Amino acid sequence: ELNINFLHKEDDILNAIDSIISENITLVKGISKLIKSSGYDKYIREMTNRLGITEVQIVPEIDDIISKSQIFLIYKDRIKFKIENDFIECRKKIDINYSQCKKIEQDRQKFKAEDWIAENPSLDEVKNKLLVLKDYRKEITEKIKDYFYGIVHVDSKILRNILSTFINDSLNKIKEYLYGLTLEKLNKTLKKGESLLSNFNPNFDSLMEYCDFIKKVKDVKEATESLDSNKEIIENMFKLLKQVNHVFVMDDKSKYEEISRIRDKILEEIPVNEEAIKSKKEVYKVKFEEEIQQLEMKVSELYQLLNHQELRRSSTPYLEAVNKIKFSGELLEKLNSRISKCKQYSSLMELSFDDSKFDTKVLTDLLEYKKVIWEGQDKFNKKYDEWLEGNIKRLSIEAIEQEVLENDIILKNAKDRMKEMIPLIKTANNVFGFLPVKKAGNESVNDELEHDEALMVFSRKLDNMKEQIPMIGSLSNKNLKDKHWLRILELIEGGSSLLGKLSISFQELVSLGVKNYQTDIEEISARASGEAAIELDLEKIKQEWLELCFSVAAERDSKDKFILNEVTDIFEKINDDLIKLQSMMSSKYSADIKESLIKWEKKIILVGQTIEEWIVFQKSWMYLENVFLT
Repeated sequence: ELNINFLHKEDDILNAIDSIISENITLVKGISKLIKSSGYDKYIREMTNRLGITEVQIVPEIDDIISKSQIFLIYKDRIKFKIENDFIECRKKIDINYSQCKKIEQDRQKFKAEDWIAENPSLDEVKNKLLVLKDYRKEITEKIKDYFYGIVHVDSKILRNILSTFINDSLNKIKEYLYGLTLEKLNKTLKKGESLLSNFNPNFDSLMEYCDFIKKVKDVKEATESLDSNKEIIENMFKLLKQVNHVFVMDDKSKYEEISRIRDKILEEIPVNEEAIKSKKEVYKVKFEEEIQQLEMKVSELYQLLNHQELRRSSTPYLEAVNKIKFSGELLEKLNSRISKCKQYSSLMELSFDDSKFDTKVLTDLLEYKKVIWEGQDKFNKKYDEWLEGNIKRLSIEAIEQEVLENDIILKNAKDRMKEMIPLIKTANNVFGFLPVKKAGNESVNDELEHDEALMVFSRKLDNMKEQIPMIGSLSNKNLKDKHWLRILELIEGGSSLLGKLSISFQELVSLGVKNYQTDIEEISARASGEAAIELDLEKIKQEWLELCFSVAAERDSKDKFILNEVTDIFEKINDDLIKLQSMMSSKYSADIKESLIKWEKKIILVGQTIEEWIVFQKSWMYLENVFLT
């Protein structure tokens, strides 16, 4: 609510008047009592009779004084009514005028100029806020002032000071922010104008400099519109600052005038420089055509390099091939940069440019294809050597299969890509002629595109590894024990030379003709896996019996005598294990471990028989004990 301040409060005034009237009534009553009690009334009558003065004129009658005190009471009520009515009428006036300023007070509570400025308001937002604050100031002047009505005086100084302080502080902060914006815009525009003016220097010795100058002149023409727009914005800022009584320094005005001078100078220079561009166009048109011819040569050279026999032969050293591919990538990057510039030059000089002729997507795909083949082949070769020369017992067939699968996908994608590129390369060759001319009696050079020796070698090596995977899987079986390796080496002619070696490579086995014994080796490996599975199951049975416990109960109420409790679970366990052992012994892989299986079968049978005898004996003993105890 608005903080309305009356000079004196209504209740205070009414209380004061009530006190004064009450004191007067008390005084009159006191005088009446004094006259009566002291006999002054008789004395006054005698004196008036002697002097011939009528009693009515001089003697104050008590009843008359009391009646007059009632008049005081009436006056008191009238005065209170008048005061109350003055306050009511004054409040009506206040409600009409002050209430129109409630929005200012609400804004004072919510609006913080610092926070608002921190949000970087736009020029339009600043303008609107300044207009609102100016309207606030006007409303305060017109609506919030002192009011007099009867004895009531409303003092507006406190409220007016509070709202005026808010408005003035906000205006000053926003005005300071606006001035900062104006200076920033002024300096940037002046700097931009000076920069634009410096672009007018028609001295060029190359195609690039000529085209750069064309671009600068075009940029200046476009920027001139922006300069005009900024100049107008600055002018509006100046007007707005004047409206809030900002005092400008001389430097601000001189900068604004300098912007106008620079703008006029730019407009004078544009046609002069355009004429200089026009006069040199034919000269640089010839240079542009020469640049196009050089581009064609560079494209042809890059095609030749990527289709060179050194990148197609498998005998090319890896580092040499990789360096050529890297060099080709650098050339392609430079070529793309030059093509991009030529496109820009053609646009600036308004000349035609055949985009399709210089589309380097085929070159990019061809380069990527070469990278995949050579880098993939090198990585696979290293793995291939590890598989052949490493300890066969430590190889992981799962890892080998995964690696072969991944490289198979890479090769398939590379072959598919090459099939797509061959027609495009042939088309490019018709334009640039980078492939060697066909000689009489030889195959078509286009057919050579389909023959990539490096790819073929990579593919053959991968296919070879696919064929070897079953054999490697059998030989790298982790279940193979010394006895199995002994059989394998005795099986292979010359295998005895490897007996006792801790590490045997697949290459050594291949050199001894291990492929000729693949079926037998696979059988030995399968037997090793079968035996391992049986041994694992037998070990599980052993472990379960180690953990198995009898359930016992106290015999009668004895603390040191126990009897076997329920043994049904144990007999079920015995039956299950005997069935499992019979199944294991019937397996074709159980020959080498049948002795262990038979041994455990006998143990389990003996356990069953022993428990049966135990139960029979326990029943007899419990019966006889009962007989003898009674």
